[in-house]
Amino acid sequence: MIGSEGMVDTGRRRLWAALACLVIFLMSATAYFDVYYKAGDAARAAMVSDDSVRVSREKDFIAFDGPGDTSALVFYPGAKVEPTAYAPLLKAVAALGVDGFLIEPPLRIALMDAEAAGRVMAARDYPRWFLAGHSLGGVAAAAYAAKHPDQVEGLILLSSYPTSALPENLRLLSIYGNNDEVLNRSNYEKQRALWPDNSLERVIDGANHAGFGDYGPQRGDGAAEITAEQQRTATAEYIAAFCIDAA
Repeated sequence: MIGSEGMVDTGRRRLWAALACLVIFLMSATAYFDVYYKAGDAARAAMVSDDSVRVSREKDFIAFDGPGDTSALVFYPGAKVEPTAYAPLLKAVAALGVDGFLIEPPLRIALMDAEAAGRVMAARDYPRWFLAGHSLGGVAAAAYAAKHPDQVEGLILLSSYPTSALPENLRLLSIYGNNDEVLNRSNYEKQRALWPDNSLERVIDGANHAGFGDYGPQRGDGAAEITAEQQRTATAEYIAAFCIDAA
């Protein structure tokens, strides 16, 4: 028979074992989230305002205010990518007439704050709102669009796809590069069934997965045959045309 002292010792050992497991888990999680793709020189340059686009950092987002005043885009960054890596793309889109709002999610995981677009739209007033996201950020953007179909006119997915059915009144633009080897093409094709009928697809020749942002090569990606700047320029033109055509 185990006495009361033995029971106490057993309880203490279990408590210490549980605490040790928790510490190991927290250390592993910290190490995981501390490893991420960092923004490059082009991104840092794009964070500076110029004659065409004013860049400002707000509480929940980074704003790119260009010459347009009717259409705005909320952008969810890819997982484990420093959000400012997408500053060159958002600035290019803003210069073409569609103001941009770049989400800065906790731990650089957009799905941890998929409702962020709602706060942006509550803070700014535009007649038309669009959502966009790269990779896992596109999944977050699609989730918000599916949940709030009355708030969004269109959705742009960069190397991404939805995980739930999108409303039929939503316009969809899907863009990816033909050298993208990070995007799961099998899943991408399967998820076409979730697209609304009013959908467009653009494939950029020579583009890969990482070229939508400025964060260097991505593990498992294909080699690009065009520069990242060329990929972002083509993407910005597709996005701006898609949003402005909705007017």
